[in-house]
Amino acid sequence: MDDLTGSWKLVSLQHKPAGGTEYYPLGKDPQGLLIYSRDGYMAIALSPRIRPYFQYSRLFMGTDTEKAFAFGTYVSYSGRYRISNDKVIHKIEMSLFPNWVGTEQERLFQFDVQNQLVISTPEYVSATGAMETASLVWTRP
Repeated sequence: MDDLTGSWKLVSLQHKPAGGTEYYPLGKDPQGLLIYSRDGYMAIALSPRIRPYFQYSRLFMGTDTEKAFAFGTYVSYSGRYRISNDKVIHKIEMSLFPNWVGTEQERLFQFDVQNQLVISTPEYVSATGAMETASLVWTRP
């Protein structure tokens, strides 16, 4: 379909407030996988490299605290995608964050001098009220 097609491993993820210092919501060594299929589907998963285990090894048996921390340190969604100039639009069909289901998330993309994929969000209002962007750098495995 395009140069995005295939699998990508996360190199870095940082948020940059306008006029402020960048910060790393998943730590300075996050992990992630991004897949763009030839038939127009995409899937993404992001998390810190190290996450605490639940007390019990059963999927749905975590405490409320364990579940809240796991939810707060993981990003995952999937759906269709399309390219429009220097933008990739993700039409989200499934998401850990339910508010994104049925929405379109627009991302800017470019390839850097090392042929890494750089994806960034348009500027948005953060939880603190500041304008910021998020930038993710990806490389082929």
